Amino acid sequence: MALPGWYSLSSVVEIHVTLEGIAVAFFVALVVFDVLAHLKKNRETLFERIALFCFGIAVLTEVCAYPYSRRIDTLSKEADAATEGKIAALNKEAGDARQQAGESDERAGKALERASKADERAAKNEKEAARLKKEAERLHGENLILQTDVLKLRQRMADRHLTPKQQSAITNKLCPQFGGLNLTIGLYSADGEMNALAADIDGALPLLCPNNRIGWAVSISPGQTPVGFSGSRIFVYEGASFRVRLFASALFEALKSEGLQVEGPMPRPNFGGMISGGGRVRTFNTGVLGTEAGTFVEIGIGRKP
Repeated sequence: MALPGWYSLSSVVEIHVTLEGIAVAFFVALVVFDVLAHLKKNRETLFERIALFCFGIAVLTEVCAYPYSRRIDTLSKEADAATEGKIAALNKEAGDARQQAGESDERAGKALERASKADERAAKNEKEAARLKKEAERLHGENLILQTDVLKLRQRMADRHLTPKQQSAITNKLCPQFGGLNLTIGLYSADGEMNALAADIDGALPLLCPNNRIGWAVSISPGQTPVGFSGSRIFVYEGASFRVRLFASALFEALKSEGLQVEGPMPRPNFGGMISGGGRVRTFNTGVLGTEAGTFVEIGIGRKP
């Protein structure tokens, strides 16, 4: 039957040290009680018995510690033998590793030679790639310029137009403050594109706004003039009230925010020799609640820029 911790060197050492410590403690107690037996004659017998008990315990622990002492020697020898075996194995592995390292160095030298040649080829390839990349960037830049020019050309060629969403945005910006006013959409040397734009702007300025608010009475006046202009302009007639002038500025901002090229507000110039005909006249009746009499604002539509 094996003793506790018998197969572990650390456990054997720990138990041996513990037993030796107990033995030393009881030997010290033996000496102390032996001295007390000589000093205290009235209790000499008691102290001598305690001293004998301490001596017995000390001897017993020494006896128990003895096999552990022998076991320490045995396990130490076994550990030394195992360590020497490991060292020998490690030395063999190290020798093999040195041999393999030598072979690896030889292969590495050949690989470096091949890598040097590969680097030379790579340098040539990188130089050619850089040249091709620079050429591609130049062509890309020229293509972007060409695309920009084509886009600008398409924008100039495209008809001016307001989508229903843009019309609704203009209505919502202007209706809460500036409903109840008369205004005119004037077409200068009208063509089909200008008529279509006039219809879009007319749709953005309805007679009745959402929530049954009063909108605008919009007249449309097409004409021909020898002196025209390009784009759109906001004209303000003489005698316009402060509210009407505020409306003209807000109308300019609303149209511009939806992408129309517009100028103004400005006084209407004398175009001279203008011939008007057709169109539509619409004004609020005098005295209608929430409206202002007179027409003082005109949206002039010229030819496409």
